[in-house]
Amino acid sequence: MFNSQLEQEWCLQELKVAAEAGLQQEWCLQELKMAAEADVKIRLLGLHGLFNTVADNSQSIILTSGRTIPVLHTLRELRILETDINQEMFSRILSYVKECPQITGLQFGDCEVPIEVPRQIPSPLKQRGLRVEYNRANGQVFRLSVERGQWKIHNQHAVQSLTMDIDQSDSQLEQEWCIQGLKTAAEIGVTIRDLSLHDGSFNTVADNSQSIILTSGRTIPVLLTLQNLHIKGTDINLDMFIKILSYVKECPRMATLFFWESQLPNVVDPEQLKQRGLIGPGKGGGGKKRTRLSEVKSSGYGQPKYREDGWLPADKVLQKRAVYAGGYGYLDFETGHWKDEAGEDPSVETDIETDSETDIETDSETDNETDSE
Repeated sequence: MFNSQLEQEWCLQELKVAAEAGLQQEWCLQELKMAAEADVKIRLLGLHGLFNTVADNSQSIILTSGRTIPVLHTLRELRILETDINQEMFSRILSYVKECPQITGLQFGDCEVPIEVPRQIPSPLKQRGLRVEYNRANGQVFRLSVERGQWKIHNQHAVQSLTMDIDQSDSQLEQEWCIQGLKTAAEIGVTIRDLSLHDGSFNTVADNSQSIILTSGRTIPVLLTLQNLHIKGTDINLDMFIKILSYVKECPRMATLFFWESQLPNVVDPEQLKQRGLIGPGKGGGGKKRTRLSEVKSSGYGQPKYREDGWLPADKVLQKRAVYAGGYGYLDFETGHWKDEAGEDPSVETDIETDSETDIETDSETDNETDSE
């Protein structure tokens, strides 16, 4: 009655197609029951946006269609995708998994799962060595320690560098997972290439400079492996600017600080920076070793264009650090003024520009006079 095909993975496509046609889903579920009853191994059951809840008695999964999947005694792995899971639902799923004696793997993906899970995980699951994993969209894979009830990054050797974006519109849980990913990456030495705080998600920096405080109230600690910090859509006054630099100073591998679509102070007093220990007492310049840094410009829509020929004195930029603003260029810590790509203050009009405008007007007048004649 059954053949080797029933021992293959139950494809996500099968259940997804079955969800579109009630009869097909009914047949698929019937095959699952028959396979379990005939002691045929079911290597993987994937629910792609079909999971709804678990029955109160933990004896069945209830799908979004209202149909149920009973306890499957030969199921080895359960995968739940595209369905957000809260703490209560997480506990219910564990209770169902406990009833399936051969399940050794539980996976979640393309969804939100609680960052805090019940510490009282059923003992049978601990004894079974249940593997619980959460696949994040950014490539990080977290594995749950069933002994401690804590998530730990699992694929730390596979992730060589990390880029993280935090938006104000992100859910509270999504921000928590982003911060957890950042902290874990820094702890195990994974390079955080870029951290971008979009759409006003940045609020302030703690008084002790040890953390960034988001508008949600959540905090990002000092990240020892962070290289580039982007702040977008948040207006920054002078006091806040200095606070941000103080946080940057605590991140030893920080290379560049970017601001996008933000109002910034026109002038930053170098004496204030010296008093806060952000720059040294020396004037820098001639004879000093110069450090090659990538320079970024705004393309008009806030999208960066990368260049590799920007040269800045090392002692001007927080021990080989640089500050840029879209449309401005970089901040010269020696003078406290913004400089453009050519090292000029973009707010100052030069005589060359004036002469050019005069020449153009003169030529136009001459042309007009010629036309009149």
